[in-house]
Amino acid sequence: MEKVRTGLIGCGDVSLRYAEALRDIDAGELVMVMDAQKKVAENLGKEFGVPHTDDLNDILSNREIDMVIVAVPHYLHAPITIQAARAGKHVMCEKPLATTLDDGKKMISECKKAGVKLGVNYALRYHPASVKARELLEKKVIGEIFNISMVFFGFKKEAYWTEGYEGRSVTDWRGNREKSGGGVLMMNFSHYIDLVRHLTGLEVTRVSAEYGAYGSPAGVEVEDTLNAALKFSNGAVGGINTSTVTHGGGQCHVRLLGSDGQMVLVADPMKVYTVRDNVGLVPNQWNEFPSDKNTDFSFYRDMVEDFINAVVDDRPVPISGQGALRCLEAVLSIYQAGSEGKVINIS
Repeated sequence: MEKVRTGLIGCGDVSLRYAEALRDIDAGELVMVMDAQKKVAENLGKEFGVPHTDDLNDILSNREIDMVIVAVPHYLHAPITIQAARAGKHVMCEKPLATTLDDGKKMISECKKAGVKLGVNYALRYHPASVKARELLEKKVIGEIFNISMVFFGFKKEAYWTEGYEGRSVTDWRGNREKSGGGVLMMNFSHYIDLVRHLTGLEVTRVSAEYGAYGSPAGVEVEDTLNAALKFSNGAVGGINTSTVTHGGGQCHVRLLGSDGQMVLVADPMKVYTVRDNVGLVPNQWNEFPSDKNTDFSFYRDMVEDFINAVVDDRPVPISGQGALRCLEAVLSIYQAGSEGKVINIS
């Protein structure tokens, strides 16, 4: 099989997951890495035995490269994706798609015009628990969904704002509102919003919210705590409760309530309660599904491989730019609702 030769743009935290994924995929091959910080690119290049550069053009002008992975600060997603599309490269972009809807739409338009594929990293879809949850929801094990709650509690140490979680590079973009687009909602919670869309087929249609910074270091401009009320396209209601200044952490989960039961996921074990006796589960008690992959990132491989197979087979990508745009619209509407003190309707 001819390999899809890939250039990795951005060598910070998440780049390691991509490089590991490409090493394990038969149809993929990492051929070059790039970062504006030359030493950071050199470190990753040496780690995976591929050439490195600090010049974006070295990747975009390389005719041997079929596809790029854009793993850079959020505000650079749009310009680099557009440049890559114009250079004829397929693009897998980190989440969020962009920091504005206009930029997201331009990315989609430019990739379509260039005839290249655009995918977005919402890897949580590929976690084994998410795959099982979708299978069960397709069987209507909990009936019609009427409530969706999403909870994420964590604690970001001061070093996160300049080094991320892994400390692979030093940068200031995470705490800068213009460069990042937002804090915990944009950085972390967009994964949950996308997962709910993917599992249920529902869209967020109305939001209200309050948010602020309650414990982040001085100079951090983005929110670390947020609560939001949501309405979904089937009339279901729901909410977001999240903070990244939570000493001691807390349970993180997505809980779906339905007419015939409930499901709790993004937690180990995933749990399902159903009153139905014809769906292969024990009725009227909790059914648990422990995951043996909860603490690693092997599901990134599944996501990257699915995108590469879409390139090879010339079929629609699994996580499209258009889908990521709907997720971004929900995120930005929540920010608008909080900043303006209004209820925002999403068309």
